[in-house]
Amino acid sequence: MYNSDEQINYIVALVGSSLSLITSGFVIYMYYTRRNLQTFACKLTRYLCTTDFFLSLSFIIPSFEAQWLCVLQAVFVTYFLLSSILWTAAISHALYTVVITLNPDVYLLERRYVVLTYGFPAIALFLPLVRNDYGPSEGWCWISSEDAGAIVMRFICFYVPLIIVIIFNVYQYRKIIQELEGEDPDSVSKRLRFYPWILIFTQIALTVHRLIHLFFSVTWMPLAVVGVLTTTLMGFSNAVLYGFNDTLIENVHQCFSNTEYLDNSQETLDRSSLVHASLNR
Repeated sequence: MYNSDEQINYIVALVGSSLSLITSGFVIYMYYTRRNLQTFACKLTRYLCTTDFFLSLSFIIPSFEAQWLCVLQAVFVTYFLLSSILWTAAISHALYTVVITLNPDVYLLERRYVVLTYGFPAIALFLPLVRNDYGPSEGWCWISSEDAGAIVMRFICFYVPLIIVIIFNVYQYRKIIQELEGEDPDSVSKRLRFYPWILIFTQIALTVHRLIHLFFSVTWMPLAVVGVLTTTLMGFSNAVLYGFNDTLIENVHQCFSNTEYLDNSQETLDRSSLVHASLNR
């Protein structure tokens, strides 16, 4: 059963996850049903939002009601959280490939992206499972911190990939922004600046809380609540910044105004189509 702190964390997680479910689900629906949202760039965003959708479902599992529910949530959170993080790296790499290397065949990388973003998390989730390291953690069930081996699993399966992806994204978006600003003063470089901050914003509070708990055995409830909320809002943040571009917004307007929308999507994927479709142009 839940104690008082666990009840608070679960309610907060339920609120954040519900917002993420709604926004991610809406983006997925629009990207599947609107023909002019079938570009490669939108497809990458759809992968990200689909992963976030299942991650949000994982957060609302009542894990403290039974041991098997705890393990189930821990497995799902480990898998989908890492997969979502890797999809942000795949998107930044696709944009970098088009903008910097001017490669028009970036869509050929889709299979590699899928293998990496869904394959590596599958390997990562089995490592703690084999060691029986899944259990109650700060906020929900995840990799426990009961011994040194479990702590190592946390770093291997989450913290190290998270840090690598953040550095990777910051570097690539910095290069992309510099290139776009030089060619198009009215580009979406301002929007791009927020992309690397999503991971930092959603992960920093809970990471700091867990490190404090790890090294000092102190649980500061306000920081834990903020961490639970921001982490569960990851799907919401990704859906809004990656998914809600001008094309999607115009499709929404069409749905409510019953007006015709001019489909000017392109079959070929060049630099302009990928950048503009992905980055609110």
